[in-house]
Amino acid sequence: MTPVNFHERGVGIIEVMVALAVLMFAALSISNLQTSSLVSMEISESHFTVNQQTRDMLEVLRTNVAEARNGIYNLDYDDVLDTTSTAASPVLHTIARWKQTIGDELPGGAGKIECMTDKCTVSVRWNEYIDGSTAPQYFNMAGPI
Repeated sequence: MTPVNFHERGVGIIEVMVALAVLMFAALSISNLQTSSLVSMEISESHFTVNQQTRDMLEVLRTNVAEARNGIYNLDYDDVLDTTSTAASPVLHTIARWKQTIGDELPGGAGKIECMTDKCTVSVRWNEYIDGSTAPQYFNMAGPI
């Protein structure tokens, strides 16, 4: 009778299953991290655009102080501007281009300008994806003119 050799050779099915489970967990963690970073990057890009657009409009208002103080630039989020008529002023074209840029670069983007005698407030509204749903966001920047 020959003695039985109990030394294992090769890899057992349990070791393979554990290794696959660990590998799957790592892959899912990395994909979740990539998705989160992509969403964060899109939000950051929106915030940069909002900041840039409000600052640009405040500079326009500072260069046209008389018109700004007279309220020519004042408008609300949902105001529709008619720039097709021949009587449309350069101010109206500037505002229309600004509103168009906000609408093109931000989802659901709209702009608002409110000027008084000594300061103007430029506001931007847009939709942002937060925690699985879209929510309206508002940003206001005020400055002296």
